[in-house]
Amino acid sequence: MPLRYITAFGVIVLFCQTASAQSLYNKNEVGIHLGAGFYQGDLTANPGSSLAVPNFAGELYYSRLFNSYLFARFNIMAGSLHGDDGLNHDETKAYMQQRLFRFSTPLVEASLMAGYNFFGNNYGNAVQRFSPYVMAGIGAAYIDVNRDWSRMDTSFVHANPAMFTGLVIDATQSTSRIIPVIPVAVGLKYALTQRVSLVAEGKYRFGFSDYIDGFSYAANPDHNDSYFTVMVGVAYNFGKAGGFAKKTGGIGCPRF
Repeated sequence: MPLRYITAFGVIVLFCQTASAQSLYNKNEVGIHLGAGFYQGDLTANPGSSLAVPNFAGELYYSRLFNSYLFARFNIMAGSLHGDDGLNHDETKAYMQQRLFRFSTPLVEASLMAGYNFFGNNYGNAVQRFSPYVMAGIGAAYIDVNRDWSRMDTSFVHANPAMFTGLVIDATQSTSRIIPVIPVAVGLKYALTQRVSLVAEGKYRFGFSDYIDGFSYAANPDHNDSYFTVMVGVAYNFGKAGGFAKKTGGIGCPRF
């Protein structure tokens, strides 16, 4: 038999065996995460101080698995954010103990993200149970900010007229209820079974608003506010097997 026929036959067999193996996997995954959300902005003295003000957060998501490495995910997250100058004790930001701004807001976020599984283990297996992954995407968040400057030391106002002018400007600004965000995330899955995995995930949102906390000109108008979440949860892989190997008619694959 000519070599080209042998080669062609081998390629067909390899393709069919690969399609058959892929047909064992399910392309759908749902998950639930619970954890904490943290605000970062004008009312945090430094990035680490935001960890002192945790807020409950929960997330539901649906993932579409394209292959062992790539997936897309739609997320719905709900929680709250708050910040308080009075909770900052950084000696380099002592003025915050006189300014005493604070805010709170509910938070509901929807996002669409693309992800990459470093170990090519989207479906889980008994050999490599750990699966680190990264994600990035776009989203939008709903907030309804309640800001408060009533505790501010009056002597601080007289000593900082520029801040007071900024506060007057902020007070006339209506904060937007919908803000765009760019979420990026790192995570780790541990496969308990072919279908069930434990998940730990950290997700940071780059914001496009300096009014997540309700203050800008009275604080630091040069930087936008942001927030991040740290969560743990469980994921479940489901769906009709055979999604990757669609029957298209024709002669079909040889049986062995």
